[in-house]
Amino acid sequence: MARQSTPLRQSLAITPPPRLVPVDQFYMYTVGYDSAYLYGLKNGASFVLQRRDINKNITALLDMATLKDDVGVVLTTPTLDGVLSPAAGVLLATMGDTTSTKAFVYKSVDGGQNFGANAPLFNDLKPVLALPATVSLVYNQTLCSFTDSTGAAKIIAGWYSVASGGFNQLKIQQSTDAGTTWTTLFDSNLWARHVHVIKQDPYTKNIGIGTGDTSPQSGILVWDGVSAWPAINSAWATIAATPGFQANYGLPNMRPLSFMFDANSVFWGADTDFNLPTQYQGIWAAPKATFATAKPTQLDTSIVPLGNVAHGFGLKLSTGQFILGDFPTAADGTPQHNNMWTSADGYTWALSHCQTILAAKAAAAGGRHCRFLFEWPANPGVAYLSSSGIWAGPWTQTTVAVKPDGIFDGIMPEPVFPCVWVAPIGGLDSATASPNGMQYGYTPDYPWATVNYVWGTNHVTYGTRAIMQKGLHTTGAAGLFPIAWTLYSLPATAGEPLYLTCDFGQSALTTTFQESATATYLFYADNVASSPVVVRGITGILGLGSTQVVSGGTIPQSNYDFEHCVLGALTESPSSAVVSARGSKIRLRNTKVLMGTGTAVNISSTATAPELYSSIIQGGTSACISAIAAGISGYFYNCLVFGQATRGLQGATGVPFSV
Repeated sequence: MARQSTPLRQSLAITPPPRLVPVDQFYMYTVGYDSAYLYGLKNGASFVLQRRDINKNITALLDMATLKDDVGVVLTTPTLDGVLSPAAGVLLATMGDTTSTKAFVYKSVDGGQNFGANAPLFNDLKPVLALPATVSLVYNQTLCSFTDSTGAAKIIAGWYSVASGGFNQLKIQQSTDAGTTWTTLFDSNLWARHVHVIKQDPYTKNIGIGTGDTSPQSGILVWDGVSAWPAINSAWATIAATPGFQANYGLPNMRPLSFMFDANSVFWGADTDFNLPTQYQGIWAAPKATFATAKPTQLDTSIVPLGNVAHGFGLKLSTGQFILGDFPTAADGTPQHNNMWTSADGYTWALSHCQTILAAKAAAAGGRHCRFLFEWPANPGVAYLSSSGIWAGPWTQTTVAVKPDGIFDGIMPEPVFPCVWVAPIGGLDSATASPNGMQYGYTPDYPWATVNYVWGTNHVTYGTRAIMQKGLHTTGAAGLFPIAWTLYSLPATAGEPLYLTCDFGQSALTTTFQESATATYLFYADNVASSPVVVRGITGILGLGSTQVVSGGTIPQSNYDFEHCVLGALTESPSSAVVSARGSKIRLRNTKVLMGTGTAVNISSTATAPELYSSIIQGGTSACISAIAAGISGYFYNCLVFGQATRGLQGATGVPFSV
């Protein structure tokens, strides 16, 4: 779709998006926050509301399973959907009851120690707002606390109804006393099926409301926060013509799950399944000044759902960075992809993270990956990604904190989670609980001690990101040999890479692997699981007695991708090679390969062709790069090859290198 003639941005400068890097992880499904605390349920614990401070101290609050419905009956099958903090010490908890399909809002004025409806104590365990059957409030998306243009503090709630596939009776309700009492602003059965999102624009103070699901039910409504709503059972056209309102509606792309704002535009990801035409998918923007009449701009037609998913929750950090996650919507027997996109300005987006899961697991867990994406005021500049039941083991209900890190290079997106940490000093190779209640390895404060333990039996799943903290990591006699990634292998897919990366803010200059004197290789690709390995920002150095930094092995699927690495040797036997690409593919991107004294060949390819991109290869007494088997070539793009070799590139007879 062509861009509109009036540019959305004030500047034509394009700032590349950043990558997302996990900086913390804790076993707490977080559903809300205030200025000082995170609120949620601790993974593996009972249904007790937890409060976590910036130092990761967790305090148990109320057992949410004791809450009652509006007639005083304890909820049969409660679920905690969200926690909103409209004022200091005040919490509004949204609960659902699976048995009755009803939802309720409970109020606390003591920071979550008690909940109820009986002012001023609010401790009778009853709700301040009761919703009818099949109606809920979606996570923290359709309950919004704001201050309007007159300075009045308000809370509005939008009904999410699943009663039918057509139009439903929906209400917009409002509270002006921090949730104690509620009035109805709007009530219509000709408007939408359900409300997806309500969010205040921090620039204009207007309120954005997004609805779905089919085209006649889908739209974005902008309300000034003070004007009177139209009469009961009004349709889109009547609402749009009401003073104080703007509306853009009627197409699948006008079906948001969240909003992001800058000074001039509103952004959203279209909640459209993969089977809809590409013209309705992706990330969209519309100018605020002419919102009701403007044709939304599709920012990137290549950013479309992969599998049966839709663009979901978006966030603009206080630092100006934009983040958007997608949202699995159904299990159709095919793999689903959970993606995170980033943008530095809202207009230029790129894939920052990609991970594949099994559709069956997603369905069993409710089909959610990015259930809640938010910025906690106590830790500005960090995005908190709260998942719900996607991963097995320690990742079942996990919140991962991520930071934008540098410029996205478009080479190899890295997983945000599942992730583990390894530290050369202070780590412990143990499956027991650490002092903060988590298992060792799954938090940067209590990491594992060795990378060998990561690759040991039953410790990580396919697709895991192993984060190497600063320092010198030494390996055992067997080198780094992936054995069996089985304990948490579901729902990840066999054949997905294991990622080895440096920690946030570190690089190959500060994170080093070195072998023991008895080891024969550092990276060895003969992985019985037949999964590739991606190494990023690591220095790999051979120790005394070692023969190879990288050995390609004989299993074709066990490939190695090195990005922004340094591979080198201290001393080697004359016949050894730093990188030996045998049956496995070896790829080097922005990587430097350095030879030690006496080394004959820098990179040797005996069965597969190595690929090098924007890399430097230095050294080797007879050849920097040697293809010694017939029919094996190599690929070199924008590379620098030099050193003491008598031949820089030595190919097999009749087989040229592609340079």
